[in-house]
Amino acid sequence: MTFGPLSSVLVNRFGCRIVMVTGCIICAISVLATSFVRNLSDMYGSFSLFYGLGTCLCISPIMTIAPDYFDKYITVAVGIITAGSSIGTLVMAPLSQVLIDTIGWRNTFRFFTGTCIFSAVCCSFVKPVAKKKSPLQNLRQSPARLLMQELKLWKNRVFVIWTMAITCVMFGFYIPYVHLVSYAITVGVSPEKGSIIVMILGGCTAFGRVFFGKVVQSGILNRLHMHQLSMVVTGTGVMLLPLIKSFEGIIVYVLCVGLVDGCYVVLLPVLTATLVGADNAVLAWGFLVGTSSITFTLGPPVAGALYDAFGSYNVAFHCAGIPIIGGALLLLLIPWAQRTSQSNNIMITISDSRITDDYDFADDLLESNRMAKSNMSTMTLNADQSTGNVKSSDVKLIPKTPAKTYRDQSTLTSPGSGIGTADIHHALSLLHENASLLATILDQKKDEIQAEQNKDLLRSTTWSRSEMLQKRMNALTLLMNRSGKCIHRLAT
Repeated sequence: MTFGPLSSVLVNRFGCRIVMVTGCIICAISVLATSFVRNLSDMYGSFSLFYGLGTCLCISPIMTIAPDYFDKYITVAVGIITAGSSIGTLVMAPLSQVLIDTIGWRNTFRFFTGTCIFSAVCCSFVKPVAKKKSPLQNLRQSPARLLMQELKLWKNRVFVIWTMAITCVMFGFYIPYVHLVSYAITVGVSPEKGSIIVMILGGCTAFGRVFFGKVVQSGILNRLHMHQLSMVVTGTGVMLLPLIKSFEGIIVYVLCVGLVDGCYVVLLPVLTATLVGADNAVLAWGFLVGTSSITFTLGPPVAGALYDAFGSYNVAFHCAGIPIIGGALLLLLIPWAQRTSQSNNIMITISDSRITDDYDFADDLLESNRMAKSNMSTMTLNADQSTGNVKSSDVKLIPKTPAKTYRDQSTLTSPGSGIGTADIHHALSLLHENASLLATILDQKKDEIQAEQNKDLLRSTTWSRSEMLQKRMNALTLLMNRSGKCIHRLAT
């Protein structure tokens, strides 16, 4: 997880397929080299470092690849993808023990080298998706300037709050996963039943991720609220775990936490893309896992130290639940950050919302790399070719095809997310109202306009080209004046 930012940069540069295949090859080399080590200290370098790098290069693209291929069923896809790790926990643990007992741990590592190579072959079948870049992204820029642009993501309040919350949660989230079997043994559960607990936990998390992927896709509940609820349930469950002293009670705990884990893991990449925008999702995920790796790494050792100090897991599990619930409370600031991050400057608001027309505002007004196609309605006003007069039927709104977005239900997104803000929707509604009003006025004046057109037909042969253009410009000015008032009202 520490190499998350590096993985994101490589994905943006080379694509998911190349990065995933490279990660699998590094894992294979690491596992094979570990099978020849002679002492534990060598294994820290051959396995911990290089295998960690390889898995990060694999996992980061996997967690962010779904939006490139899915829209409507993105959460179901993420649920199925993340269920793979849970199935691995369910299958690989007993398989590893059987192999170690049969052929020894060195040959077991060599066997898993083959599974890493097989994963690389599977990753090579991923079909790359061509992503359309904005004009500013196509410009050649120095590495230092690209780095500064990527670091601008930390100016996004929504992303900062989101990262702080998840980083806080990760401190305690995996403490029960690491220490659950040890805790079960301390309360009198046999080691054989402890392995059963791990298998049941893997099965529950796999089912929960697929199940909640479908639930989230249905749109019944707000995604952000579901994520907060999963944190509260997990944190409360960890704090109550010391009260459970039987094997049956631990199984009930595992069933509940395993299902809730599915909701948390599925929504983690989906909400990251929703809150920062699909264009920044890969980079945001890299920063998120990079910062979370610190607390993720510190949590289980701190819990172990507390167990050594107090002789029980009571304090450790209580301390694990507090940051999980605290992360859920931090997410209450997301709506506030979304509201306060929006600019009152109309030109900046338009640029941040990625509204594009035939004219690109970013080329002349702003130095921003956050430009993409968005849902935009444009107004056209046509004049009669022979007379230059405006007809009511010529005033119409032409909707453009909206770009593919991944907006969370009933949750505004942050500026730069690629989805229109509330201010822009308000401006468009004003334009709709004024267009309707203008059409009504023209319809009321239809008879007068028709009479004027008849007179103009008689004089059209004597008109100069400049006069005809002036007539059309006057008609356009009529519409633009009213539209300008709408924009002025929004800007002030």
